[in-house]
Amino acid sequence: MTAILFFKIVGAFCIVFCGWSIGNQKVVHLRKKATLISDLLHLLELLCANFTYVNLALPQFFEKASETEFALLSFPSEIPDFTSWKNEFSEMPVFDSLFSPEEKSAFLDYWQALGSTGPEEELDRLAFYREKLHLSLSAAQEQSRTYGRMYRNLGASLAAIIAVLLL
Repeated sequence: MTAILFFKIVGAFCIVFCGWSIGNQKVVHLRKKATLISDLLHLLELLCANFTYVNLALPQFFEKASETEFALLSFPSEIPDFTSWKNEFSEMPVFDSLFSPEEKSAFLDYWQALGSTGPEEELDRLAFYREKLHLSLSAAQEQSRTYGRMYRNLGASLAAIIAVLLL
């Protein structure tokens, strides 16, 4: 009889841990979004420095950016066709999974027009989109702080209710 009770209690703890883990996955998703936005901000800062000081052509810039450490973004070391690569980059699954449709649309607006204007206009657009990304980053970090604890506790609480009902 005590062995059955022991296994029930161990099973209940396992269920609670699984519920907490499910909540934790949502927290990881929120943090990943903030990391992606940070990567994009870093990329925009590099682009700004490029347009201000170096003025490399965009394919060469992104080949050089492949040497930079990003958490979620990656660039190939050689880009044979820049236009098709821009389209492939904007179709990365990470954007669909982490960005809302509005955020993805704002990113794609900038991304598709990248390199279509002169350096002065490009710097103005960079400043505008950097500001938008700073606001998005602040919102993502706030969501992570605010909802992170709630998701973990909610997952563990729901799992504890299920475990109690199964006992």
